[in-house]
Amino acid sequence: MRPVDKGESPYNTIKKYQDALPYLGEKIGYYCSYCEFPIKHVPEVEHVVSKSKGGDITDWMNLLLGCKYCNARKSANTTPENDDDFLWPDVNNTAIAYTYENGYPKVNEQLLMD
Repeated sequence: MRPVDKGESPYNTIKKYQDALPYLGEKIGYYCSYCEFPIKHVPEVEHVVSKSKGGDITDWMNLLLGCKYCNARKSANTTPENDDDFLWPDVNNTAIAYTYENGYPKVNEQLLMD
């Protein structure tokens, strides 16, 4: 995952989380926050802490962009109690998740386990 800098919230309030889409696209680009592929159609506003698990629906810090596949795969698995178990591209240096050996990515298991 490429680290991203969303910066401060560009809005005071929004009524629906989908209204954050143009702001997220402008700040971090139309790329999936998980698989990094460009989102050419149907970008989805993704909740870091799942809505159904108590995540704030419109808070800037709880929103990222995701492709349809990754958003469905993540599902409602993050909670306020376990969100620190993940690397988030707008909070953590996600570039540390991998090392490269002979040009091939390799999961940096030792660092991730610390």
